[in-house]
Amino acid sequence: MPRLIRLATLALLAAAAGCGERGTPTQPPEGLLAGPGPAPAPGKSTDERATRERLAHRFARAMADAGFRTYVKSVLDRSTVREHKVQFQRFLAGGNRRALREVARLNGEAEAGVETDARQAIPLEVYLPVPAHRARWTGDENLLVATQREDGEAPVAFDVQGSRRILRADAPPDTPVLALVPVETDFDHPSAAPFICCAGGGPTPPAGLYMTA
Repeated sequence: MPRLIRLATLALLAAAAGCGERGTPTQPPEGLLAGPGPAPAPGKSTDERATRERLAHRFARAMADAGFRTYVKSVLDRSTVREHKVQFQRFLAGGNRRALREVARLNGEAEAGVETDARQAIPLEVYLPVPAHRARWTGDENLLVATQREDGEAPVAFDVQGSRRILRADAPPDTPVLALVPVETDFDHPSAAPFICCAGGGPTPPAGLYMTA
C-alpha cells in the first residue's frame, strides 16, 4: 500500500473531501533525461535525499529569476493533471532542454551536473500542493521550494536566495510552497488514476492533506 506523506493541515483535507489520488509512477520519456536511476537501496537513502535536496536547492535559486519564474508558472498553469502537477524530469528535458539549461545557468553550473542528479533521482513531480498557495501565488519571488519523502518527515525547503530551512510537518507556512516530491501520478494517463475515498472503506486516516508515493 502506498506510503502516506503529510504535507499540510487539518482544514485542507476537508477541502479535498477526504480523498487522495493514487497513480502509477511514470518514467520520463526516452531521450537525454530518460532514465532516472533505480530506487535507492536502503543503504542509499542518504544519497537519495541529498540528490533531491540538491535539485530543490538549484530549482529554488533559479526561481529568483523573474523570467524563469514566469516560464515555470506558465507550465504549471497549462498542466491538465490534477493540482497542475508537472513531471520534473520531463520538464527539465522538454522544450529543447530549456529548463535544464536555465537551472544550470542561473546556478552558475555546468548542465552536466544538473543532468546527472536528474538522472540519478527517483521520478519527481513539482506542483503547489496547498490550494490556498496555488490561488495566491502570482509568479513572484515570495516562494519556497520544498522536498519531502517519508511520512511525518519535516520538509526541507529553500528560498530563492538558496537559504535552507526546515518546515513543520503538520502545517504549511504562509509563504507559498512549490513541492518537489516523489511521483504519485500516472502522467501518461492522468485521467485514469482512481480515487481512494476515506469514507466507508476502512479506518479514516488522521486529518491532513496527503500525497501517496
